[in-house]
Amino acid sequence: MMSGTITMNVFGLLGAINSEKYAAIRRMTRSNAENQVWFLVMMVSVALVLSLLLVLFRKHNAEVAKQRSDKRFHLYADNKGLVSEECSILSKITDRAEISQKETVFNAMAVFNRGAAKLMRERFAEGLDLEDRKRLNRRISDIRGKLGFKKKTYSYGVRSRKSKGLSSRQIPVGKKLSMVLSSNKGQARVDVVVISNDDVEFVVRAEFPQLCRIGDTWNIHYHFGASIWEFDALMIDNNGDKISLNHSDNIRFINRRRFLRVEVDRPALISLFPVFTESVKDFSLPNFNPARITEMSGPGIRLETELEVSDGERVLVLFRAEGGRMVGDIGIVRGYRGGAAGSVGIELVGMGDKGVDELVRMTNNEAMKYAMEEREQEPHLELAGGGVHV
Repeated sequence: MMSGTITMNVFGLLGAINSEKYAAIRRMTRSNAENQVWFLVMMVSVALVLSLLLVLFRKHNAEVAKQRSDKRFHLYADNKGLVSEECSILSKITDRAEISQKETVFNAMAVFNRGAAKLMRERFAEGLDLEDRKRLNRRISDIRGKLGFKKKTYSYGVRSRKSKGLSSRQIPVGKKLSMVLSSNKGQARVDVVVISNDDVEFVVRAEFPQLCRIGDTWNIHYHFGASIWEFDALMIDNNGDKISLNHSDNIRFINRRRFLRVEVDRPALISLFPVFTESVKDFSLPNFNPARITEMSGPGIRLETELEVSDGERVLVLFRAEGGRMVGDIGIVRGYRGGAAGSVGIELVGMGDKGVDELVRMTNNEAMKYAMEEREQEPHLELAGGGVHV
């Protein structure tokens, strides 16, 4: 009996110990879970606080940067001589150009043009009358000039493959343009004639009235010599067949006109024409070298000469045209192969439309003359029955 009682007490003690152990383990597990929850809550709270501080810090920096940008903007505006109204318009232009630093507009013409075009479209869509539209365009033109974004225009400029220095202000009255709405370039282009062109806007006349809205953007092509200018202009007014457009200083060359190439043999003179010299003592009159033109292609010629030149170098070229007239022009070397009689490809770049048209006519005449000479040299073919095929 005693042994049985002892055994039961032992097992009871062991059971009690295990129960306490399990209870202790459960308390520890519950305590650890609660600690983990509190730890996670604390970490989330810290992350939220840090995020909030980061947002506030960035907002503060953005406000400070904006204040500094506004300060520089007004400082630059004062230096450029902008009055209050012009400063307000320029501020609206920068807002619509979507730039982070407002002062960037003083050095980036593309930014200015983008914001100005957007501002004019918005204001025109609000229903401004003609006088207010012209006034806004004039103010923007004045601002463009004060910022130095107006390209200097020349009556007789030297053409090149780059648009630097070119502006729609250079297009003479009476010139023909072709244009199409930028929103629908798939349509046929409309031929127009420039009837007026001043420093603020230019007006074209179409053969038929055009159905378009104030503020529409037109894509315009202008054939100038051997080049085709392309630019976009905003419509200020549409009076039936007369369309008023604002100017563009962003001229693009979309392609070059193609010209017939023909072999010729004409005497010529060529001389180097440097842009700069070291001093007055180094300046001298052109030293012409004899040459022979072997190919003509409108304003492009190829000649043989002993003068050594390099690609891109400027030269003076003289040769005799039809009727005994002398042709003299500035040329740019587009290709050179040296040798005893070097072959030089030259583009004549100083001529206007009339000069280029005259060279095209000369090239066509040479081609016709060459074709007739070849035809006369062909042998006559005797046909059956004694006939002759010419």
